[in-house]
Amino acid sequence: MSPFYEGTLADDESILPYFKLAEELNIPVGFHILPGGPNYGFHLMPEFLGGMRTYNANPLQLENVLVKYPNVKVYIMHGAWPYIEDLKALMYAHPNVYIDVSVVNWILPQEELNTYLKSLINAGFGDRIMFGSDQMSWPQLIRVGIESINNVEFLTLEQKEDILYDNAAKFLNLSDKEIKMHKENLKNTPK
Repeated sequence: MSPFYEGTLADDESILPYFKLAEELNIPVGFHILPGGPNYGFHLMPEFLGGMRTYNANPLQLENVLVKYPNVKVYIMHGAWPYIEDLKALMYAHPNVYIDVSVVNWILPQEELNTYLKSLINAGFGDRIMFGSDQMSWPQLIRVGIESINNVEFLTLEQKEDILYDNAAKFLNLSDKEIKMHKENLKNTPK
């Protein structure tokens, strides 16, 4: 869901039926907030970014939705950066909230990504961080995003595997058979 580009918040009456349906059908929801587009995107691409504003990018906008629909599974695209403290509060209160690190894993300087991830890991949320690329136009950035996760020196190999696959498998309720098949296919993929 990307109402953020129009300046619409998660708990807007026009959006709530989608969350209700997702909860009823047990369909996970991806919810887009900042960052969107390149650095200085508001100035570079105003026609594309429309109503997107930093003041309505806070992840806490999802709290009323999560209270109203407590069983809906939501992942916040782009990890709600830079609202790290509000994100940790939301994740603490709602165990069904995950994040992906798409865009922040290639647009942020490595040190900022490290600081961001370390804060989430130290707060105990390493099992709800998922890889993401958000790449339809520049698929070469997928490799850059993977490398940025692999370059986080304090992450163990297990934590990297969690971020790059295992947490998403859990979020999506993949079966053991599906997980085994994916991991076998990965082993057989040329490097």
